[in-house]
Amino acid sequence: MVGSLCTVTADGLPLAVPVAYSLDAAGNPVLQLVAGSAEASALQASRRCSLLVQPASFPARSLGSVALQGAAAAADGQEGAPSGSCLVTLAVDGATYYGGLDAPVVVLGAQPGQCYAAAADGQEGAPAGRCLVTLPVDGATYYGGLDAAAHGLAVPGEEYHAAEPDLLRQSASTLINTWNSERAEDIYRIVALQLGVPLIEMLYAELLWVDRLGMYVRAEVLGRQPAVVRVPFHRPVLDERDARSVVTMASHISWEADRKYVPPPLPTPTPAGSNN
Repeated sequence: MVGSLCTVTADGLPLAVPVAYSLDAAGNPVLQLVAGSAEASALQASRRCSLLVQPASFPARSLGSVALQGAAAAADGQEGAPSGSCLVTLAVDGATYYGGLDAPVVVLGAQPGQCYAAAADGQEGAPAGRCLVTLPVDGATYYGGLDAAAHGLAVPGEEYHAAEPDLLRQSASTLINTWNSERAEDIYRIVALQLGVPLIEMLYAELLWVDRLGMYVRAEVLGRQPAVVRVPFHRPVLDERDARSVVTMASHISWEADRKYVPPPLPTPTPAGSNN
């Protein structure tokens, strides 16, 4: 299960990060943190924290969410933690419930004064009993990549504001469905070349996401643990049509590599004026 852990950093700023968790016998969350991460350091400075949890799927997800409050402490059974991680138990001493299908949907539920927020324009558009708050972003922390390649990557405010939406965001689902259902062998070949393994050793490959710079594929290779692989494109794509072209080219290159294809030599040009 995944929740949002909320802590306070050494400079006094609130920090919310996605964390994997399970429940112990008493019902307390056991969090899996990256050792030495910003959230782990924050908990060393102050054990008080909050964990926002909610069902992972609909329709249960619509029923609401719960913020669990308490103090964190090192959990028993650290030997069960993945390499580079530590386990922390949140001893729950309170909870705040948000939800119910009859509850109004609130996009931003901050209170005035939190997170250096300021009252927003257009308060007349807020639901009854609510207020709108603007959060001027001066920095961000990125957790992501389906291959979990980025954990706590600091993004300066100017980069955040200069960022543009990925041009394949609207067509990605269509491309994924098409390639997985109609061109699955292409995906197998491309990942095999990326991993440097023979095609025959590819047990499974499924395209998970695509963007203008590349794609994420869940792959399983003979003798290895399943993993999510990032396959970069040889250049940024320009649009959906160009993405199809780039993947077709990548598939062709991987086919040639798998078959050890050597193109025939070009014929030698005949010199001008020769009778032969």
